[in-house]
Formats: sequence, C-alpha cells, structure tokens
Amino acid sequence: MTRRKKKRLIQGTITRHRGFWCLRFRERVRVGETIKTVQRSRRLAPIDAEHKTRKSVESLAEIALEPVNKAPAHYLAIHLGDFIDGKYLPFVESKRKPSTFRGYKQMWLRYLKPRCADLVMHTAETRMIQQVLDQVEKEEKLAPQTLAHIKHLLGGAFHFALKQGYLPKGTSNPVTCAETSVIPDFNGRAYSLEEVALMLSVLPEPSRTVVAVAAFTGLRVGEIRGLTWDAYDPGDEISPGVVRVLHSVWRGRIGDPKTQRSKAPVL
Repeated sequence: MTRRKKKRLIQGTITRHRGFWCLRFRERVRVGETIKTVQRSRRLAPIDAEHKTRKSVESLAEIALEPVNKAPAHYLAIHLGDFIDGKYLPFVESKRKPSTFRGYKQMWLRYLKPRCADLVMHTAETRMIQQVLDQVEKEEKLAPQTLAHIKHLLGGAFHFALKQGYLPKGTSNPVTCAETSVIPDFNGRAYSLEEVALMLSVLPEPSRTVVAVAAFTGLRVGEIRGLTWDAYDPGDEISPGVVRVLHSVWRGRIGDPKTQRSKAPVL
C-alpha cells in the first residue's frame, strides 16, 4: 500500500510594513495556461498596544492561511479575472441569450475587472466582495438595480466555479452575504387610455401600430420585433383574438422569449 503524500503546510513570514503587521507567503497560481509561484502579502493588524509583537498576531496569520492550507495538494489557485475571461463568460455566451452575455461582459469589463481581476478565488471573503461593491457604488453612482445585477454576475461566477470543481470542496460563495442598496419601489406611472389614444391619433404608420401593440399587449421590445403574422390569431364571434409570443429579436438575432411565462398568449 502506497502512502498518500501529505501536503506541506504553508507557514509564511510575519513582517512589519508601514505601521502594520503583514503576512507574506508563496502560492502556486494558474495564470492563463501557465503555472507560477507568486509571493502574496496580507495585512494582519496595525502595530498598536494590542498587537505589539509578532506572537500577538500569529493567530491572525493562521486564520489568513487556513483557506490556502485547506486546499488539496493538487489544487492551483486561480485569479478571478482569468476565470471569468477564460471560463465563465464563454459559458454564459453558450448558454444564455446574446443580450445577457453582452450585459455581463460590459459589467465585467467596465466595473469589475479593473477592481478585482487579481482576486484569488479560493481566498476571497465576503468583506473583500463587499469592498468591491461599495467602491463601484461610490465611484460610479449606479442605480440600485444595476448594482444588484453586478452582484448577481459575481455570485454566478463563484457558483459556477464551485459547481464545476474549479474551487476546493467546502469553499463557500463569498458573494452570498454581500449587500447592495435596496431597490426602491417603482414610482412612475402607466399612460392612461386617453393618453394612449392621443398618441395614436397623431402618430404616422408604422409608428402608430408599434405603439398600439406595446401599449395594449405589454410586450418587451425584442418580443415586438419578433412578431410575425403567424403569431396572430384574429379569433371569431365566440373567442377573442390572441397574440402568441413565439420569438424575440435582439440586434438581428432571433431567439426564444426571455421566460416561459413570456410565451403565454396575450388576449
């Protein structure tokens, strides 16, 4: 019987740096198609009355190294940027609608990649994700709904990594408990029947028909673009006419409606 080789625990070195106790250690990381050994540094605590000596922060160093040492010996750390660019976005492109993929890619490139591409996934903590989300909210002045979409993108990437085995077993999703601003209730109003009638009375064709379909069916823009004559049943003296949502068109690409409920006939 052959003995399984034990993984060598990473100890690290505790040093002083600019008024803080810092932990330095080395870790193997996958960067694209290559494997590199990189040196990492993490702040443990300020040098103060409570943390005067190295020994006083050794427990903090052990906590910081715990996720690194718990990872299997064969595991290679992966940066969030490499994973999203190389694994997650290609998955989204193959499984989701083109509009969803485009939205995810834009959010990643504009808001997240400049701020957290170098984050090592298996050592990510909720506080780190929270800092990223708070920074995006403060600097970009985004609406709560957009911030919720950004959080959903990050959470989906970690969920996919866990589900597909890119992260060690037992790793928790650090995005789950992060928070964004509460989405306010809708404070707008719908056009009244009189206002819709006034618009239809002054609009030329084909704008008049497009506005009428939007107003009286409540369909999305892509669903209206995807309407064809075979989707319309004029009905008869007994049953009313219906519009069936069979397709959705986004930037010239024909696909299915967004949800199953979207396919329900519109009276």
